[in-house]
Amino acid sequence: MTKLVDLDGKNLSKQILISPPVTRIDAGQSQQVNFVLKKGTALDSEVLLKASFEGVEQVPGNATVMPIRQEIGFLIQPNSVPQIKTPWQELVLSTSGNNLMIKNPSKHVVRLGPQVILVPSNEVVPLGSPYIMSGETKQFAIKSSPTSVKVTPLSRYGFVQPEVTVPVTR
Repeated sequence: MTKLVDLDGKNLSKQILISPPVTRIDAGQSQQVNFVLKKGTALDSEVLLKASFEGVEQVPGNATVMPIRQEIGFLIQPNSVPQIKTPWQELVLSTSGNNLMIKNPSKHVVRLGPQVILVPSNEVVPLGSPYIMSGETKQFAIKSSPTSVKVTPLSRYGFVQPEVTVPVTR
C-alpha cells in the first residue's frame, strides 16, 4: 500500500494521484509506482512530502505477521524552479537576543542533518526536522553568540554532504 503524507500541513498530497495505490508483489518481484500531479495544480516552489510503502501480507490461519513499512522523502520539483545542487547556500542565518533564526528565502527545500554546531562555542543545536521548506523560518533558543554555524547538508536524495560553515548576521 502506498501513501503520501504532507509535512507542511498544506494538503498537497491530495492533489497527487498514486498508481497503483495497492498491488500484490510476490517474493523476488518488483513494482513501479507512478505519482502524477493533478492537472491545474500550480506550484511556485519545491515541496517535500513523505511517501510510505507498506507491505500487507495475507495471514494464513492463526499466524501473526509483522508489516514492513519504508518511508522516503518525496521531493516535487516544478518546471518553473531550476534544479540546483547546493540549496543550503541560500539559507540566511541570523541571531536576535538568545535565538538563532534559520530562514530559507529560496524556492527550494533545504535538507539538513539533525543538528547544527555554533562557532566558536561548539554549542550543538538540534533542528527537530531534517528539512527547511521554501519560505520557512525556524527559530531556536541558544546560549552563545555565534559568528557562524556548521551545517551538514543533505543531497536531494537524502545523502550526507560535506559539512559547510554558514555566516551569521546580527
